[in-house]
Amino acid sequence: MALFELFDTLEKGIKKDLLSGREKDKALARLAKTRGRYEALGGIDETGGVGAGLVERGRKLLSASPLKAEQAGKFLRHANAAWYDLSGRLGAYKWYVRCFFAATIGFFVLSPQFFGPILALIFLVPTFLGLRGLKTRSVSGFTLSAMNFPVALLAASTASRFFVPAALGNLGQAAADLAAKYPPLTVGVASVLVVVFALLSVVTIVASVAGAVVGFLNKDMFV
Repeated sequence: MALFELFDTLEKGIKKDLLSGREKDKALARLAKTRGRYEALGGIDETGGVGAGLVERGRKLLSASPLKAEQAGKFLRHANAAWYDLSGRLGAYKWYVRCFFAATIGFFVLSPQFFGPILALIFLVPTFLGLRGLKTRSVSGFTLSAMNFPVALLAASTASRFFVPAALGNLGQAAADLAAKYPPLTVGVASVLVVVFALLSVVTIVASVAGAVVGFLNKDMFV
């Protein structure tokens, strides 16, 4: 297969051209891991689609001599990301995106109530750029989107300490306090909002933790 020929070419290039012992060992370890993934697949379609695109890109990246660490790293990133498509394991990517949306929505709804609007405003641009990057599965998109998880967890944890106990045991008083804080609200509407915010804070906590774990364990799916 052409892809495994490229793996052989890359291995020779790493051993020949990468002078740093640490750099060489790291590149060879990444190559071995990537090769093992594809060997487990048993074979891929190299005549079209993702497989053909990976082989074509690999030939371009590995055609230069001497081989540079940047070229080796770029090819391995593309190979690892393509493995998710070729092995049908894009479920991790879909779950990561869902967790990102859930955590981000929770953050923008809950954060202003406890930290004011400034924190949410600071994260508007990174959130937009992260969303764009997620569409192309770029590393920058992953990095920017992952920044939302810790702040969403902070906002949701803070909100849950107020709304969850209120929703479970002191709904009337909490609704009255919320209605007093925002005069247009009636106590009835405030009661509904307290329950909604309690549920949203729990969902946001779960989405933040799950998204961070899924992203960390599957960061190779981003190029």
